[in-house]
Amino acid sequence: MAPLTGTAVSGTISLAEIPWPAPVAVPNAVEGTPMSRIVYLVDDTSRQAGIWSCSTGAFESNHCGYVECVHIVDGAAELRGEDGTVWKVGPGTLLVIPDGWVGTWHVTKPITKSFAIFRAAPEAGPATSC
Repeated sequence: MAPLTGTAVSGTISLAEIPWPAPVAVPNAVEGTPMSRIVYLVDDTSRQAGIWSCSTGAFESNHCGYVECVHIVDGAAELRGEDGTVWKVGPGTLLVIPDGWVGTWHVTKPITKSFAIFRAAPEAGPATSC
């Protein structure tokens, strides 16, 4: 499935119908060997949306220059921020990860999320210094 583009997208897709690619190693792994798969539904210079899955393990994440809205479909994880914040997420969790968040995902059960990413305008730069 090629990314869908444009200002409006309508339609539905079942998780069972998603043409998942082969899993790849997650960058910045700090525990285990987490493997992930991603299917983009929208992918352009200012935004992305799609479905992502990951096996158990832990990896570092740096949200510099973008905000991510997440809905956990299945699985479980704990997100531990460098600032001491801890978010436990599981099926049905809605989460907004702010621009500038830096931390570690600890995936305790294989996880699937839908997501939307909104990048800062290039001239504006990130909302925080990161």
